[in-house]
Amino acid sequence: MKLIEDANQQALTRILEGEPRLIDIVPARQLIPGLRERMILHAGPPISWDRMCGPMRGAVAGAIVFEGWAKDLLAATKLAASGEIEFHPNHHFGAVGPMTGMTTMSMPLFVVENARFANRAYCAINEGLGKVMRFGGNDASVLKRLAWLRDVFGPTLGKAIRAAGGIDLKSIVARGLSMGDELHQRNLACSSVFLREIAPWMARTSTDNAVLAECLAFIGQNDQFFLNIAMAMGKAITDPANGIRGSTIVTTMCRNGTDFGIHNPVWISRFTDMTRQAVSYRRQRVLLAGDAAHVHPPMGGQGLNIGVQDAVNLGWKLAQVVKLTSPDSLLDSYQTERHPVAARVLRNTMAHVALNRTDARSKALSEVVSELLRMEEPRRRFAAMMSGLDLHYELGDGHPLLGRRMPDLDLVTASGPRRVFALLHQARPALRPGLEAR
Repeated sequence: MKLIEDANQQALTRILEGEPRLIDIVPARQLIPGLRERMILHAGPPISWDRMCGPMRGAVAGAIVFEGWAKDLLAATKLAASGEIEFHPNHHFGAVGPMTGMTTMSMPLFVVENARFANRAYCAINEGLGKVMRFGGNDASVLKRLAWLRDVFGPTLGKAIRAAGGIDLKSIVARGLSMGDELHQRNLACSSVFLREIAPWMARTSTDNAVLAECLAFIGQNDQFFLNIAMAMGKAITDPANGIRGSTIVTTMCRNGTDFGIHNPVWISRFTDMTRQAVSYRRQRVLLAGDAAHVHPPMGGQGLNIGVQDAVNLGWKLAQVVKLTSPDSLLDSYQTERHPVAARVLRNTMAHVALNRTDARSKALSEVVSELLRMEEPRRRFAAMMSGLDLHYELGDGHPLLGRRMPDLDLVTASGPRRVFALLHQARPALRPGLEAR
């Protein structure tokens, strides 16, 4: 645990010490070693053409036409399916891309440098909303805009960024967050602050007023302009935290519409604290048991325990009713007996989740509980509770064992002393009068 805590602290320190600056806009072919003709970098983990979703295929076809590798979208689709196009994740080349965001040789890329650790990350220019390549758009208007970003906007903005000596991104993000940005869907504040920072430098470096007006309008009318810069910034400040031995901090996650990718995971689970329980376990001829009746984090195998208990409780009752040995109302006792048991387990697992949190108050609570569990009686109670050995159905007054789990008692039988559990090895009722083994 000390190794993990120290490693996570080191990773967090590296992230917080990051000094991201937007330093340039450069065509991808000049930035990314190994990027070549008929190679497309895409969002998410590795994927082949045959597994791509529709919007991603649309973006690929558009990128092929944009690069001039095919004359039209139909020919581009055939080329992509032929195996003559190489597909690689953006992340394998230091880049990122939103949605179906593609990176090809001619595309201008933002260059974000983490001055503290001297690493860089790249991302294409955000095209705006509506019909755009990152949503799978690929018609003439999309390709015309991409050409304008390559030939006009990218060089104009790049010249201004270089003249400014780079743009400090942390200060923009800090102001944007205070104004309601979350750097994903809400980017208006950061985009506006960025425009205020760069506009004077664009005015100083531009030699064409019409081009200047067009470029300023593009940024001002694009509420998500800063999104792509923020993505490259995020990669630039988290990459130095990658690969620290023992760290459980995830530094890279990505998806492509089909698959989800994660970089160097230490531990992955599909289970969350989505604790749920059905209000009723029976509705006429429909009965719920196991995960259909209750779901919770898998701590201590409690879900398996109560699922088996559900099955045992319900199984013999169904048999009795089906064979007309008992009335249909017997099945109502399944709800009465099993629902409170699951409710208690769900309460316990929620408490476990709370104790596993890493904030100071939860840690203090966890330490207090640990002290209690070093005592014999609390430890026995928790062990019985997690294993299901303290099972108790409220069946009214009577013998102390009524409604409780049968202990492994000594029995006197015609063949001599026996233990209860030994009689259960054949999975047959042990105390039913007149039973004969078959």
